[in-house]
Amino acid sequence: MGSTVEIVGGRLSPADLKDALTPHIDGVEVRLDVDERASPYRGGPGTELLVAYVGGGAAALSALITGLFALLATRQDQERAAVDGARIVLHGADGSSVECPADATREELDHLVELARRLGSATIELP
Repeated sequence: MGSTVEIVGGRLSPADLKDALTPHIDGVEVRLDVDERASPYRGGPGTELLVAYVGGGAAALSALITGLFALLATRQDQERAAVDGARIVLHGADGSSVECPADATREELDHLVELARRLGSATIELP
């Protein structure tokens, strides 16, 4: 007995999601198709979404779910790395600057603002 699973990829298009999931379901009875159908999750009629046709029982469904979790973990790692490298920089009119990580605490930001006031900050640079 087979199952049909609609997969909504967030920021990924259905085609990109299909490409990303394909290596995770290689060798199991899962077929991925980009389909145009009404979905309660996205834009209504005519919206494309990814549909997984699972024909291999629990092992195939497990491979699909494992693939989805792997994609989620990869995306979270990428987002975390982007935030870890992001900086807030305040430049003073005299050319001096103050910077801190974009994920700084409220106390660190308050301190940064105080330093910037002393510098006579002319510009704020955001990542």
